[in-house]
Amino acid sequence: MSYVAKFSGRGVVITKHHRKLYSFLYKKWEPLDITLYRDKIVFDFGDNKIELSLDNIIDIGERIPEEIIKTSKYCLEGIEYYSTVTTYINFEKTVIAFATESMIYEKTLIISFLRKLFQILLNNKDVMVRYNIKENFYWEKGKIKFVDKKIRDKGIMRVEHYITVETKNDRYYLFTNIKDLKISEDKIKDRVLPVLEIVQKMWIKNISSYFYSDDWKVKLFILRYLREIMGLDIGILKYLD
Repeated sequence: MSYVAKFSGRGVVITKHHRKLYSFLYKKWEPLDITLYRDKIVFDFGDNKIELSLDNIIDIGERIPEEIIKTSKYCLEGIEYYSTVTTYINFEKTVIAFATESMIYEKTLIISFLRKLFQILLNNKDVMVRYNIKENFYWEKGKIKFVDKKIRDKGIMRVEHYITVETKNDRYYLFTNIKDLKISEDKIKDRVLPVLEIVQKMWIKNISSYFYSDDWKVKLFILRYLREIMGLDIGILKYLD
């Protein structure tokens, strides 16, 4: 089976108990190779492998206690940026944290890997959108689509990544130029439900749109993507953890 992405660095496995108590499955950050496939992810600690179906991932980017980060100084240069994958192992909530062994390019390497993971988890998921709520009063069914565009800037080619919602008649770039994110309510299929309100800066004005999914993972992973990949820290993202 061909893989989608690989990551090498160091990692630590933490079991999260009730009342926010943590215990280490490893006493220090161990060498770690991560391999991402279309249907699973494998964490290889050398003497121990953890293989997860992607369906069993319940969170990405969950923060871990500072004392766990401090233990990295004994085997790493020091962590400026890390990420995590959260799941259940033997009915216990388990957080697998990982970071690069060098501070050089560490954020770039982690984000590149996470972007591919988010793409598999979110691409083609069914959602609903009400774009520009002041002008549109009806919800549209759509699917999440990731779009890459090659941009030439001053003779240098670079790739810009977008997460969009594609409907029958349009493609909405909901998650660009975001000024604010908040929870609102709107009527969907005769029910008033909580929805994500996205405020975007469009030319000389702001527009607000609604985004909805009945899948809690999709809702969470969208917010995690905005924070972990796009680096946003606005609106409800400030209270995500």
